Amino acid sequence: MLYNPEMLVRTSYTNIRSCCCFDRFALQVSTDDDRLHPRQQRGAHPGRADQPAGLYATGAGHVNVTSAMDPGLAFDINKEQYIGYLCSSLGQTAMRAITRNYSTGECSDYAHVAQEELNYPSVVVDVLPLRQNHVVVRTLTNLVADGLPEVYKLSVVLSKMVFVDVEPAVLTFTAPGQKRSFSIRVAPRSGVTLIKGAAFEGSIIWSSNRGHDVRSPLLAVVGLDAPPPSTAWKLDD
Repeated sequence: MLYNPEMLVRTSYTNIRSCCCFDRFALQVSTDDDRLHPRQQRGAHPGRADQPAGLYATGAGHVNVTSAMDPGLAFDINKEQYIGYLCSSLGQTAMRAITRNYSTGECSDYAHVAQEELNYPSVVVDVLPLRQNHVVVRTLTNLVADGLPEVYKLSVVLSKMVFVDVEPAVLTFTAPGQKRSFSIRVAPRSGVTLIKGAAFEGSIIWSSNRGHDVRSPLLAVVGLDAPPPSTAWKLDD
């Protein structure tokens, strides 16, 4: 039997936006296969052994619909933020083609939203010395109404070659709809030399006293300020 997981979630939360609903799925996923082993990526050439699948191959992971029905938190994004991101990344022509809505106005009507500023569950951050003080910020929204307050504690999974600073390390929610923000910085560890283009995959996990686990895929890249990939969209309108 086929079903649409998003529609199942919407039956429980009728006031939730599509973007927020999608973000619930991104948070409540599994990176293991059906045997509870880490997913593998088939070898690129015949005879090559399978390799552990990275974030670019797996995306967020397999949807866990049961967990998504009660995720605890969500990364909420409104229409204005999405349009600001499209305008900043691709320009007005692309924005109107993607939204299919010519009543959205001009790109000048929206605040600039850089890629790292979009309040998306996945986090991509440049690996920079701490003295440069470059941070990425994410905001979580509480979806729980009963049994508050709920306290979430932080855990981070990432290579020991880099230093990860997430502040604060504890998030407390006392009311439904309440928002809490946290910042992420990633820097080389003292004495470690990293080559440009090196990438480190991991995750940021918030675990609560009520059994909610909220996971964000984390990708830290050395020299992230590379030229954007080629695209058919006009970028300079």
